[in-house]
Amino acid sequence: MGAVITAIATGLLVAGATALATDRLGRDAAGFVTSGIGTVSTNGAALRSDPVLIHSDPDAVTRVVGEVALQATAHRGEEVFVAIGPTAHVARYLDGVAHGVWRGEATSTGPTSGSRVDELAGTSSATRPGTQTFWVASASGPATQTARWTPEPGNWTAVVMDSDGSGPVTADVQVAAQVPGLGATSAAAVWTGVGLLDAGIAVIVVGARSRREREEAPR
Repeated sequence: MGAVITAIATGLLVAGATALATDRLGRDAAGFVTSGIGTVSTNGAALRSDPVLIHSDPDAVTRVVGEVALQATAHRGEEVFVAIGPTAHVARYLDGVAHGVWRGEATSTGPTSGSRVDELAGTSSATRPGTQTFWVASASGPATQTARWTPEPGNWTAVVMDSDGSGPVTADVQVAAQVPGLGATSAAAVWTGVGLLDAGIAVIVVGARSRREREEAPR
């Protein structure tokens, strides 16, 4: 039992310390914690994410996640367009247009080994994305562009394109969030881990002492 408690405590300490370091040292000048997706590309006219479904109460999402920033830097000198929109509207906009779907997880250092872009065939041309009115957050222009958005319930898709709607598309992409409660949550995990570690060590010591006393007792 002491070993189990100690193992749980160690896990909490490692996770809490890592999160606390990220909260203290991993934020940018605007207070965002960044996850690197890295360089992504598609032969089509757009790169989109898998849909993200948010069920939570808006206030709860704001407390946990805060504001989200989607940043893209074009590789070939074109003006880049980066945006977030309702999944149904994005699907209609890209219907029949060749584009890529990025699948994977972002980490603080870049994409995971399982990240990939699935190419979807199409024959239609994409209209200029900036002319669409359904985006809830968007940014367009040269160099690096950032779309900032406060998440709310719904089904959402992120899109990166060239501003003129042409392809192929190659860009460096990052996702960041404010995560306002990260510091308090990670500190709680660290202190809980410390408490459990003390308890686990105490159980191990008591158990070892009891066993030694039994072994030394006269028969």
